[in-house]
Amino acid sequence: MKNLLISGSLIVIVAGIIYLYYSSSIPGYTPDQARNMIDHGDFDYIIDVRTPEEWNKGHHPKAILLPIGEFVTELPKRVLDKNAKILFVCRKGIRSSAAAAMARDIGYKNVAFVKGYHYGLS
Repeated sequence: MKNLLISGSLIVIVAGIIYLYYSSSIPGYTPDQARNMIDHGDFDYIIDVRTPEEWNKGHHPKAILLPIGEFVTELPKRVLDKNAKILFVCRKGIRSSAAAAMARDIGYKNVAFVKGYHYGLS
């Protein structure tokens, strides 16, 4: 349990650092902006990077669950098109911004994230 807590804390810290580094160069949208864009079909994928427990408390109906811990290995299996328009969501924007940055680093060109508290756009 202690190792799990330390691992979780480390992920949040790393995600926070990535967020600070990349947040100015990757588009971030408020929850209302994101919902409007989703309604207009602006994204090919909505990837929710929260835990399964968080997902079960509510999520956007069009979202795909891909927890941040599985993200790097699973994203290329689920999204083959590197030009797809992808919106990443989490609970408050830290993990989603980190996921968007990692996705861009592995070649995805059209990534964005939802910033601020929104609990997966549910």
